[in-house]
Amino acid sequence: MKIRKIIINNFRNVTHAEYELGDLNIFTGANKQGKTNTILAVYWALTDFLFDGSSDFASFKPIGNESKTVSVELQFEDFSFKKSFEENWVKTRGTDERTMQGHVTSYEVNGAKYKTNKEALVEITKRLGLDDVKVSSKINLVRMLVDPYYLASGVDWKVLREFIIDLIGDVSNEDVLATNESFEVVKERLLQDKFNTDTSSKFFKQQIKTTKEEIESKESQIKGLDSMVDVQQSAAEEANNEIKELDKLIVSLQKDNSNDALISNINMRLADEKVKLSKSIDADRSNSDEFNKGINDQIESIQKSISIIEGSISSKNRERLNYEGILSNLYTEKNRLVLDLNNKSNERKRKLKEYEELDTSEYIPIEIPESIACPHCGCSINEEIINQYKMKNESNKKMFDSNKTTNLELIVKQGKELAAQIENVNLKINEVNTKDLDATNTIRLIKEEISILEEKKETELDKVRSLKKTLQMYEESNETKLLKIEVQKLEQELIQAKTQTTSTDILLKVSELQDKKKIHQAVLNEHIAYEQAQLKINKIRDDIAKKSNEQIELETKLILVQEFIQTKLKMFNDRIASVFGERIKFTLIENNIKEESWNEVCYPSVLDKDTPFINGSGSEQIQAGIYIVECVKQKLGLHDLPYIFDECEKLDSQSIKELGTQAQIITSKVDDSKYKQITLIKE
Repeated sequence: MKIRKIIINNFRNVTHAEYELGDLNIFTGANKQGKTNTILAVYWALTDFLFDGSSDFASFKPIGNESKTVSVELQFEDFSFKKSFEENWVKTRGTDERTMQGHVTSYEVNGAKYKTNKEALVEITKRLGLDDVKVSSKINLVRMLVDPYYLASGVDWKVLREFIIDLIGDVSNEDVLATNESFEVVKERLLQDKFNTDTSSKFFKQQIKTTKEEIESKESQIKGLDSMVDVQQSAAEEANNEIKELDKLIVSLQKDNSNDALISNINMRLADEKVKLSKSIDADRSNSDEFNKGINDQIESIQKSISIIEGSISSKNRERLNYEGILSNLYTEKNRLVLDLNNKSNERKRKLKEYEELDTSEYIPIEIPESIACPHCGCSINEEIINQYKMKNESNKKMFDSNKTTNLELIVKQGKELAAQIENVNLKINEVNTKDLDATNTIRLIKEEISILEEKKETELDKVRSLKKTLQMYEESNETKLLKIEVQKLEQELIQAKTQTTSTDILLKVSELQDKKKIHQAVLNEHIAYEQAQLKINKIRDDIAKKSNEQIELETKLILVQEFIQTKLKMFNDRIASVFGERIKFTLIENNIKEESWNEVCYPSVLDKDTPFINGSGSEQIQAGIYIVECVKQKLGLHDLPYIFDECEKLDSQSIKELGTQAQIITSKVDDSKYKQITLIKE
């Protein structure tokens, strides 16, 4: 929809101006001549705002005579409306005094006044083809269509984000979970955190940290136990033999010391029982060590096999994740292509309908006044006026037919282009379907391989569990326990007997021998402690292996949480691309490196670059702003409204031609070298 004529009265320094407009309209001239105010008047009439988004209407009242009425009339192809702004003077009841109470804005549509501004605005909205358009209530639809800067930088990022998501369709967490079966591993955690991936990531990082600390603590325990040094086997055997000899000497002394048959009998029995006890302990240790050695060797061999299988499973899982990522990309690509196909098919249908309506349309002539005869001579007194109407009809019909032919040719051309585009999209969809099938088959084969490997791993683990159940910890046999009890009993009996009969000299010699025995017993005890430490080390290593597996699982979950947000971002980007193509990017999620988290944002880039819109040059911002609006119009099926923007000098002539829109353009440009007064250059 294009404006054919504008009439401005008392708008700032524009006292009165009338302009016939073309498709491209550049108001040029020196500074302070009214260029910006001219296009601002049109902008205000359409949007009810100034360029900066403010509503300071008093600022555009005529300079030096603020009481005059400000008015802007816009004449479109098929209707016109006039917007006025004036002081509101109210007479005080009971007096002739009048006071100003603010300002009033009023509208006329096709010369007719409405009872309320609301009714007038409803009619204007309908005439502009915007009455059935549903967008967020926080988006000013008219400003969006006429102002290249509005969507890109003129609204709050939260409002823009809501609008963009409404436009492209939201990506639900369920949609993201469905793209990758591996996300099931972290689904419960994400649900608990209400899909706040920052919270989930921090949870897994803390779990990983705690697990690492536990592993480090256990490794420190192993270092401590490893510091224990075993005595040589020959030294342990020698100590054991020395203890036996010393026991014999002690028994001999105690026997020589008394003729008491009771003491002699006790000593003999005690010596026999100690020999039996020593042999029983040696047998217990020997049986346990020999039995466990073979089992531990088998377990170690099987665990090496399990490590190889786990490496293969990990490799296959990485391969599977890679293909699932490819499948996810194909899924989003197919959705984008199908959406694009539907849009192009609908557009082609709309063009066909538009062609049919235009092809059957006929010129409606202006009604010619009836001839009025002169009462005296009978001649027509309004024949000249009638001839003017006829000539006007002939001229209008030629223009109508010419425009009709041009527009029909344009629609046919656009229809052919759409047909070619539809055929191209169908080919791309077929290619995607083929790739999708290949990726699906590959994933199925990989999963089958993983399943076989998992079964092998489980079989090996069952073997390890079965073998561990057969391991024997060093335990005293019942025979050893009974012998210890018997030895303690005899030693107690001997002490009681000696108390009554042993002389002081004999007791001192026995004490010396017992001190020597303690030295050898310490060597033997050191060997026993070393063996017990080795058993404990093996148990700690088993615990470390379990914790290491837990750490791997936690790290995998952390990676999946990060992959979840990346997948969601990619799905958003794919949907954005389905509406805005590849030339523009909308950043909806931004990595917060300092906080190790993701922030919701919303801002576009300039065309064909990653540069944010606000950091782009003046020409880049205008080009990107118009491109964004064109994409939105195509998505929502909106009609064109004129683009209105200041400082056209930011664009060169080639850039203006490449703006990529058929909408009317109304802009301004400073040029005091060629034009001193405001001048309209139009095409």
